[in-house]
Amino acid sequence: MKRRYIIGYSLLLLMGCARIIENLSKSTLSRKSKNVEKLRLTVTDVSKLEQLKKDYQTFTAVLSQVLSIPIELLAVNNIVETAPVLLTSQLDLALCGPSDYLILRARAKAIPIVSITRLNYHTVVSVRADSGITSLEQLKGKRIGIRSYGATASHLGTAQVFVNARLNFPSDFTIVIVKDDGLQKLLAGDIDAWGDSHHNREKLMEKVDLPPQEIKVLAQGKPLPNDVFVASPNLDYQLIAQIRRQMLNNESQLIKAISNTPNNRKYQHSQLVMTNNSDYDQLREIYEHLGHKTVIE
Repeated sequence: MKRRYIIGYSLLLLMGCARIIENLSKSTLSRKSKNVEKLRLTVTDVSKLEQLKKDYQTFTAVLSQVLSIPIELLAVNNIVETAPVLLTSQLDLALCGPSDYLILRARAKAIPIVSITRLNYHTVVSVRADSGITSLEQLKGKRIGIRSYGATASHLGTAQVFVNARLNFPSDFTIVIVKDDGLQKLLAGDIDAWGDSHHNREKLMEKVDLPPQEIKVLAQGKPLPNDVFVASPNLDYQLIAQIRRQMLNNESQLIKAISNTPNNRKYQHSQLVMTNNSDYDQLREIYEHLGHKTVIE
Protein backbone atom coordinates (compact mmCIF):
# COMPACT_ATOMS: atom_id res chain seq x y z
CA MET A 1 0.00 0.00 0.00
CA LYS A 2 1.25 3.47 -0.76
CA ARG A 3 1.55 5.61 2.35
CA ARG A 4 -0.03 8.61 0.64
CA TYR A 5 -3.17 6.52 0.12
CA ILE A 6 -3.26 5.58 3.80
CA ILE A 7 -2.93 9.19 4.87
CA GLY A 8 -5.54 10.35 2.37
CA TYR A 9 -8.02 7.69 3.43
CA SER A 10 -7.52 8.54 7.10
CA LEU A 11 -8.02 12.26 6.50
CA LEU A 12 -11.18 11.69 4.45
CA LEU A 13 -12.67 9.61 7.22
CA LEU A 14 -11.73 11.99 10.01
CA MET A 15 -12.84 15.09 8.08
CA GLY A 16 -16.09 13.44 7.01
CA CYS A 17 -17.06 12.65 10.59
CA ALA A 18 -16.10 16.09 11.85
CA ARG A 19 -17.93 17.96 9.09
CA ILE A 20 -21.25 16.18 9.56
CA ILE A 21 -21.17 16.42 13.34
CA GLU A 22 -20.42 20.14 13.10
CA ASN A 23 -23.46 20.71 10.90
CA LEU A 24 -25.90 18.79 13.06
CA SER A 25 -28.21 20.36 15.58
CA LYS A 26 -28.62 18.85 19.03
CA SER A 27 -32.10 17.68 18.13
CA THR A 28 -30.76 15.73 15.16
CA LEU A 29 -28.23 13.93 17.31
CA SER A 30 -30.81 12.95 19.91
CA ARG A 31 -32.81 9.82 19.10
CA LYS A 32 -33.13 8.14 22.46
CA SER A 33 -36.80 7.32 22.07
CA LYS A 34 -37.78 3.74 22.76
CA ASN A 35 -40.67 3.97 20.29
CA VAL A 36 -39.29 4.18 16.78
CA GLU A 37 -41.41 4.09 13.65
CA LYS A 38 -38.77 2.29 11.62
CA LEU A 39 -35.11 1.33 11.62
CA ARG A 40 -32.71 1.93 8.72
CA LEU A 41 -30.12 -0.72 7.96
CA THR A 42 -27.09 -0.70 5.70
CA VAL A 43 -24.45 -3.28 4.80
CA THR A 44 -21.04 -1.66 4.56
CA ASP A 45 -19.68 -3.70 1.66
CA VAL A 46 -22.71 -3.14 -0.61
CA SER A 47 -22.88 0.37 -2.06
CA LYS A 48 -25.76 0.03 -4.54
CA LEU A 49 -29.36 -0.05 -3.31
CA GLU A 50 -30.44 -2.45 -6.05
CA GLN A 51 -27.81 -4.99 -5.00
CA LEU A 52 -28.55 -4.40 -1.33
CA LYS A 53 -32.22 -5.24 -1.88
CA LYS A 54 -31.34 -8.27 -3.98
CA ASP A 55 -29.09 -9.72 -1.29
CA TYR A 56 -30.84 -8.60 1.91
CA GLN A 57 -34.55 -7.95 1.22
CA THR A 58 -35.61 -11.34 2.57
CA PHE A 59 -33.47 -10.94 5.66
CA THR A 60 -34.85 -7.45 6.23
CA ALA A 61 -38.42 -8.72 6.02
CA VAL A 62 -37.75 -11.49 8.55
CA LEU A 63 -35.88 -9.16 10.90
CA SER A 64 -38.81 -6.72 10.72
CA GLN A 65 -41.15 -9.51 11.79
CA VAL A 66 -38.83 -10.60 14.59
CA LEU A 67 -38.50 -7.07 15.98
CA SER A 68 -42.04 -5.92 15.15
CA ILE A 69 -40.44 -2.78 13.68
CA PRO A 70 -40.36 -1.89 9.96
CA ILE A 71 -36.83 -1.91 8.55
CA GLU A 72 -35.70 0.06 5.53
CA LEU A 73 -32.54 -0.73 3.59
CA LEU A 74 -30.25 2.23 3.03
CA ALA A 75 -27.26 2.17 0.67
CA VAL A 76 -24.15 4.12 1.67
CA ASN A 77 -21.30 4.58 -0.79
CA ASN A 78 -18.45 3.46 1.43
CA ILE A 79 -17.19 3.20 5.00
CA VAL A 80 -15.93 6.79 4.86
CA GLU A 81 -19.55 7.93 4.55
CA THR A 82 -21.08 5.26 6.80
CA ALA A 83 -19.30 6.39 9.96
CA PRO A 84 -20.65 9.96 10.05
CA VAL A 85 -24.11 8.92 8.86
CA LEU A 86 -24.34 6.41 11.73
CA LEU A 87 -23.76 9.33 14.09
CA THR A 88 -26.94 10.99 12.81
CA SER A 89 -30.52 9.79 12.95
CA GLN A 90 -30.36 8.90 9.24
CA LEU A 91 -28.99 5.39 9.91
CA ASP A 92 -29.71 3.05 12.80
CA LEU A 93 -28.13 -0.32 12.08
CA ALA A 94 -25.26 -1.66 10.01
CA LEU A 95 -23.89 -5.07 9.14
CA CYS A 96 -20.16 -4.72 8.77
CA GLY A 97 -17.08 -6.84 8.27
CA PRO A 98 -14.40 -6.95 10.98
CA SER A 99 -12.31 -4.12 9.51
CA ASP A 100 -15.32 -1.83 9.10
CA TYR A 101 -16.46 -2.73 12.61
CA LEU A 102 -13.24 -1.32 14.04
CA ILE A 103 -13.71 1.89 12.06
CA LEU A 104 -17.36 2.33 13.05
CA ARG A 105 -16.60 1.55 16.68
CA ALA A 106 -13.87 4.20 16.74
CA ARG A 107 -15.35 6.87 14.47
CA ALA A 108 -19.09 6.51 15.09
CA LYS A 109 -19.16 5.02 18.61
CA ALA A 110 -21.08 2.11 17.09
CA ILE A 111 -22.52 -0.32 19.62
CA PRO A 112 -22.16 -4.04 18.80
CA ILE A 113 -25.48 -5.89 18.84
CA VAL A 114 -24.52 -9.42 17.81
CA SER A 115 -21.83 -10.99 15.65
CA ILE A 116 -22.41 -13.46 12.85
CA THR A 117 -19.88 -16.24 12.43
CA ARG A 118 -18.54 -17.35 9.06
CA LEU A 119 -17.42 -20.89 8.30
CA ASN A 120 -13.88 -21.12 6.86
CA TYR A 121 -13.37 -17.37 7.15
CA HIS A 122 -9.68 -16.99 6.54
CA THR A 123 -7.31 -15.57 3.95
CA VAL A 124 -5.75 -17.65 1.22
CA VAL A 125 -2.84 -16.52 -0.92
CA SER A 126 -3.05 -18.20 -4.32
CA VAL A 127 -0.62 -18.58 -7.22
CA ARG A 128 -0.82 -20.30 -10.59
CA ALA A 129 0.18 -23.95 -10.32
CA ASP A 130 2.62 -23.53 -13.24
CA SER A 131 4.30 -20.43 -11.73
CA GLY A 132 7.07 -22.35 -9.99
CA ILE A 133 6.40 -20.34 -6.82
CA THR A 134 6.51 -22.56 -3.76
CA SER A 135 7.10 -20.09 -0.91
CA LEU A 136 6.06 -16.60 0.16
CA GLU A 137 9.71 -15.51 0.04
CA GLN A 138 9.73 -16.06 -3.72
CA LEU A 139 7.11 -13.33 -4.07
CA LYS A 140 9.49 -10.55 -3.00
CA GLY A 141 9.44 -7.82 -5.62
CA LYS A 142 6.43 -9.35 -7.32
CA ARG A 143 2.81 -8.21 -7.78
CA ILE A 144 0.28 -9.13 -5.10
CA GLY A 145 -3.38 -8.65 -5.97
CA ILE A 146 -5.86 -7.63 -3.27
CA ARG A 147 -9.55 -6.85 -3.62
CA SER A 148 -9.39 -3.36 -2.07
CA TYR A 149 -7.57 -1.41 0.61
CA GLY A 150 -9.03 -2.08 4.05
CA ALA A 151 -10.80 -5.31 3.01
CA THR A 152 -10.52 -7.69 5.95
CA ALA A 153 -9.56 -10.97 4.30
CA SER A 154 -8.06 -9.63 1.09
CA HIS A 155 -5.95 -6.74 2.40
CA LEU A 156 -5.52 -7.09 6.17
CA GLY A 157 -5.52 -10.88 6.12
CA THR A 158 -2.99 -10.98 3.30
CA ALA A 159 -0.79 -8.52 5.17
CA GLN A 160 -1.03 -10.75 8.26
CA VAL A 161 0.06 -13.82 6.27
CA PHE A 162 3.18 -12.07 5.01
CA VAL A 163 4.00 -10.39 8.32
CA ASN A 164 3.71 -13.72 10.13
CA ALA A 165 6.21 -15.09 7.60
CA ARG A 166 8.58 -12.28 8.68
CA LEU A 167 8.31 -10.48 5.36
CA ASN A 168 7.96 -6.71 4.97
CA PHE A 169 4.46 -6.04 3.74
CA PRO A 170 3.80 -4.04 1.65
CA SER A 171 7.28 -2.60 1.03
CA ASP A 172 8.73 -5.86 -0.34
CA PHE A 173 5.95 -6.16 -2.92
CA THR A 174 3.93 -4.29 -5.53
CA ILE A 175 0.29 -4.11 -4.47
CA VAL A 176 -2.33 -4.25 -7.23
CA ILE A 177 -6.04 -3.54 -6.61
CA VAL A 178 -8.00 -6.21 -8.49
CA LYS A 179 -11.56 -5.70 -7.12
CA ASP A 180 -13.58 -8.74 -8.26
CA ASP A 181 -11.10 -9.73 -10.98
CA GLY A 182 -8.40 -11.34 -8.85
CA LEU A 183 -8.71 -14.78 -10.39
CA GLN A 184 -8.80 -13.47 -13.96
CA LYS A 185 -5.77 -11.25 -13.39
CA LEU A 186 -3.87 -14.14 -11.82
CA LEU A 187 -4.65 -16.43 -14.76
CA ALA A 188 -3.69 -13.67 -17.23
CA GLY A 189 -0.35 -13.10 -15.53
CA ASP A 190 -1.19 -9.52 -14.52
CA ILE A 191 -0.39 -10.42 -10.91
CA ASP A 192 1.89 -13.09 -9.43
CA ALA A 193 -0.22 -13.89 -6.35
CA TRP A 194 -3.73 -13.16 -5.18
CA GLY A 195 -4.90 -12.69 -1.60
CA ASP A 196 -8.59 -13.08 -0.79
CA SER A 197 -10.99 -14.93 1.47
CA HIS A 198 -11.51 -18.66 1.06
CA HIS A 199 -15.16 -17.98 0.23
CA ASN A 200 -14.44 -15.45 -2.54
CA ARG A 201 -11.76 -17.69 -4.02
CA GLU A 202 -14.12 -20.67 -4.18
CA LYS A 203 -16.98 -18.56 -5.56
CA LEU A 204 -14.88 -17.14 -8.40
CA MET A 205 -13.39 -20.51 -9.30
CA GLU A 206 -16.86 -22.06 -9.48
CA LYS A 207 -18.06 -19.21 -11.68
CA VAL A 208 -15.47 -19.94 -14.37
CA ASP A 209 -15.59 -23.71 -13.80
CA LEU A 210 -11.83 -23.80 -13.22
CA PRO A 211 -10.17 -27.09 -12.24
CA PRO A 212 -8.81 -26.67 -8.67
CA GLN A 213 -5.36 -27.94 -9.64
CA GLU A 214 -4.72 -24.91 -11.89
CA ILE A 215 -4.61 -22.53 -8.92
CA LYS A 216 -2.52 -23.46 -5.88
CA VAL A 217 -2.98 -22.22 -2.33
CA LEU A 218 0.45 -20.99 -1.34
CA ALA A 219 -0.44 -19.92 2.20
CA GLN A 220 -3.46 -19.73 4.49
CA GLY A 221 -4.11 -17.26 7.28
CA LYS A 222 -5.56 -17.98 10.68
CA PRO A 223 -9.31 -17.59 11.33
CA LEU A 224 -10.54 -14.02 11.05
CA PRO A 225 -12.99 -12.31 13.44
CA ASN A 226 -16.74 -12.36 12.89
CA ASP A 227 -18.88 -9.86 11.01
CA VAL A 228 -20.91 -7.63 13.31
CA PHE A 229 -24.35 -6.04 13.45
CA VAL A 230 -23.91 -2.63 15.07
CA ALA A 231 -26.28 0.08 16.26
CA SER A 232 -26.07 3.84 16.18
CA PRO A 233 -25.19 5.36 19.58
CA ASN A 234 -28.34 7.46 19.18
CA LEU A 235 -30.62 4.46 19.68
CA ASP A 236 -32.01 3.84 23.14
CA TYR A 237 -29.91 1.27 25.00
CA GLN A 238 -33.01 -0.67 26.02
CA LEU A 239 -34.03 -0.88 22.38
CA ILE A 240 -30.57 -2.16 21.44
CA ALA A 241 -30.80 -4.78 24.19
CA GLN A 242 -34.24 -5.78 22.87
CA ILE A 243 -32.89 -6.11 19.31
CA ARG A 244 -29.99 -8.23 20.59
CA ARG A 245 -32.27 -10.50 22.57
CA GLN A 246 -34.73 -10.98 19.71
CA MET A 247 -31.99 -11.70 17.19
CA LEU A 248 -30.39 -14.32 19.42
CA ASN A 249 -33.76 -15.89 20.19
CA ASN A 250 -34.61 -16.15 16.48
CA GLU A 251 -31.18 -17.18 15.25
CA SER A 252 -32.15 -20.05 12.93
CA GLN A 253 -34.86 -18.02 11.22
CA LEU A 254 -32.52 -15.08 10.61
CA ILE A 255 -29.60 -17.20 9.40
CA LYS A 256 -31.86 -18.96 6.91
CA ALA A 257 -33.08 -15.60 5.62
CA ILE A 258 -29.67 -13.96 5.29
CA SER A 259 -28.02 -16.92 3.56
CA ASN A 260 -30.68 -17.53 0.92
CA THR A 261 -28.95 -15.55 -1.88
CA PRO A 262 -25.85 -16.57 -3.90
CA ASN A 263 -23.76 -13.65 -2.63
CA ASN A 264 -24.53 -14.58 0.97
CA ARG A 265 -23.66 -18.25 0.90
CA LYS A 266 -20.80 -17.28 3.21
CA TYR A 267 -23.42 -17.16 5.98
CA GLN A 268 -24.58 -20.74 5.51
CA HIS A 269 -23.97 -22.66 8.77
CA SER A 270 -23.39 -19.36 10.58
CA GLN A 271 -24.40 -18.55 14.15
CA LEU A 272 -25.37 -15.36 15.94
CA VAL A 273 -23.14 -14.80 18.96
CA MET A 274 -22.19 -12.08 21.41
CA THR A 275 -19.38 -9.82 20.19
CA ASN A 276 -16.01 -10.28 21.88
CA ASN A 277 -13.96 -7.13 21.38
CA SER A 278 -10.62 -8.85 22.02
CA ASP A 279 -11.16 -11.09 18.98
CA TYR A 280 -10.38 -8.06 16.81
CA ASP A 281 -6.95 -7.38 18.32
CA GLN A 282 -5.24 -9.26 15.47
CA LEU A 283 -6.65 -6.69 13.03
CA ARG A 284 -5.70 -3.78 15.27
CA GLU A 285 -2.12 -5.03 15.12
CA ILE A 286 -2.19 -5.15 11.32
CA TYR A 287 -3.66 -1.65 11.11
CA GLU A 288 -0.80 -0.46 13.28
CA HIS A 289 1.76 -2.30 11.16
CA LEU A 290 0.37 -0.64 8.01
CA GLY A 291 0.57 2.84 9.58
CA HIS A 292 -3.22 3.12 9.60
CA LYS A 293 -3.83 3.01 13.36
CA THR A 294 -5.37 6.49 13.62
CA VAL A 295 -8.47 5.36 11.71
CA ILE A 296 -9.44 2.85 14.42
CA GLU A 297 -8.66 5.01 17.47
